[in-house]
Amino acid sequence: QAQAPAHWQPVQDAPKPAPKDAANQGNILVVVNVRDRAAHQKFTETLNASTKLKVTAGEYQGIPLQSYRPADASSALQTALVEDFYLISTEQNTLERAIDAFKGKESLAASFPPSQLNLQTPLARFYIPDVAGMVSNLQALSPDVPAESLSNLKQVKSVEFGIGVDAAGIRAQGITVYDPAQFAYGGTPAGTTMVSLFPSETFFLVSGSDLNARWQLFLKQAGTDPNLTKAIDELRQNLKQSPLQLDLDQDVFGWMNGEFAFGAIASEKGLLSNVGAGPALMIQTRNRAKAEATIAKLDEFAKTNGATVKTKEVGGQKITEWSPPGAPIPIVSHGWAQNDTWFITAEPLAETLAQKSGSPLGSSAPFKALTGTLGKADGGYFFLDMPKAWSLLSKAVGPNVPAADRAQLETVLGSIQGIAAAASQPEKHINRFEVLLTLKAAPQP
Repeated sequence: QAQAPAHWQPVQDAPKPAPKDAANQGNILVVVNVRDRAAHQKFTETLNASTKLKVTAGEYQGIPLQSYRPADASSALQTALVEDFYLISTEQNTLERAIDAFKGKESLAASFPPSQLNLQTPLARFYIPDVAGMVSNLQALSPDVPAESLSNLKQVKSVEFGIGVDAAGIRAQGITVYDPAQFAYGGTPAGTTMVSLFPSETFFLVSGSDLNARWQLFLKQAGTDPNLTKAIDELRQNLKQSPLQLDLDQDVFGWMNGEFAFGAIASEKGLLSNVGAGPALMIQTRNRAKAEATIAKLDEFAKTNGATVKTKEVGGQKITEWSPPGAPIPIVSHGWAQNDTWFITAEPLAETLAQKSGSPLGSSAPFKALTGTLGKADGGYFFLDMPKAWSLLSKAVGPNVPAADRAQLETVLGSIQGIAAAASQPEKHINRFEVLLTLKAAPQP
């Protein structure tokens, strides 16, 4: 439900009991502020003149109502214009209750709990108080949709999402509450290891924690979908029968029980001189022996496919390099950034990660500016330094994009300073996230 305007406040009286059949109806209400009455009138006239819609007029509390039903549909959208607000709903009784709220009677929002979001100047709030009930309604309305495709949604009790603005930029927040009897993620929370190991030249990063625990949770959820279970079993079998002979659960995910991150690092060294950046993946483990057994299989696989595999030492750390057949220099390197954290990256970046030279990403000005106002990030970060990213992207798209399209890209992406997000888990059955988009300051005259 879109958040009501400020003067649409619910009275403090207890909400009236809902009709007995209300639980079986999908109640959706959208409230749109109309700033241009003439444009709205033209929009309404266009709808009324459409031959593809059946239009029905009505009235409630002296306010005109319009119902629009597509020719091939069994349900209609109910609409009303209340002063400067256009109301849209799938149910007439929901529309009528919204009109009652405007006239000082009880509001639909009176039955909702207080918002858990913290937005300085909210623009919109969406709240689904009963996701399981909504899914049941969807199944009743769309019996052809396989039940297993919606079954995991029944684990969700409620979803709240909001967007607003503040001095830092445009901010979005969301919270998902699950049924604790059906969903409980107990993996190791993320710390600051990844942002302390990636260098300040990193302009893109996605981080998280405990891939093994997330994999186990995914398997539990997939157990309700026979098709997905079959696909997972086939993946296990194919990987086991491949030349790598890896056990998906043990050799792949089994040792990934710490933090992890994937990032892009600016560099013009070696083979990265033309593109200006290279990728890097880091995975933390509490079982280095199991990790090294899997990594050894990867090295052996590279050898059997003609690659040259060599090792060297950098700052006391061993780095393994892969050179494809005929390549004059190594292309891929891997090693240990610290005793419990393995990395794999493009060759010129290996020394940077192994030596941990320079300042870390976590202490860089762009990262602190973007993430400093975000909430707790024990579920991981998303970070994008747009000026650095666009400087590289603009070179790549230059000759392949028409000048007009390039100018539009430059206008949009060139105005963004960065995007950052933080995920957290206050409790085992609650997930929160926060996203911040910051814009560049306008140039001073």
